[in-house]
Amino acid sequence: MPFLEAKLGAGRVLARPGEWQLYVLNSPASVLWELQATGLGIEEIASLVEQYFGLDGPSALAQVESLISQWHQAGLIETTLTLEPCCRSPDEAKRNPGLLASSNSHFGDYPVK
Repeated sequence: MPFLEAKLGAGRVLARPGEWQLYVLNSPASVLWELQATGLGIEEIASLVEQYFGLDGPSALAQVESLISQWHQAGLIETTLTLEPCCRSPDEAKRNPGLLASSNSHFGDYPVK
């Protein structure tokens, strides 16, 4: 299903037509959203994150896997990308708080208003 999408400063807001839910991506998540939309693989995106944000390789890969997992679990993407088993559970997706907020969910331990 297509998304309605709008840039919001350096971030991005996503919505599905006919649904009453918004997804808010902060600036880093918005960059990763654009990268995954180009069809790059997780390792390629992680390499770019490593260079752009100055993270070490394993941390960059973990962040990208976690975010892709969050988007998949939220139904924002259907991924054919292979995720490590550690990144498939909802608890593991929480290790990357702040990159995805849903208007009717919690943002880490804080309610989204």
